[in-house]
Amino acid sequence: MEMTLREICDAIKVTRRAVQGYEKIGLVSASGRSDRGYLLYDERAFERIKQIRMFQDLGFTLKQIKEIIDMPNEQLKPIIEAQLEKRREEVDCLELLTRKICETEENSSRVSNYKEKFGIPLE
Repeated sequence: MEMTLREICDAIKVTRRAVQGYEKIGLVSASGRSDRGYLLYDERAFERIKQIRMFQDLGFTLKQIKEIIDMPNEQLKPIIEAQLEKRREEVDCLELLTRKICETEENSSRVSNYKEKFGIPLE
């Protein structure tokens, strides 16, 4: 089954420009052209683009993806696990920051209420 660039983009929710970028750096290539001149991509290219998107979602750069995409699973697994741990740490940091912001907002609200209660001018 071959798909046009538009079909690939619609199916994977990726932009034409992204796929063209993948092609430019050698991550994927079209399998041919239609009779109307449209680029066609086979099932292998379709799956590879999905894999590239998954790596990007994990936070890998295109340069890193180019280095790891063809690695055997036993080499790839620890790299992905390390990246997942890094992303978990980022989530933890964001959750901590969110709690601090909420605490700051609560404290600010308390100070405002205190100033109003005792007639202290608000700045």
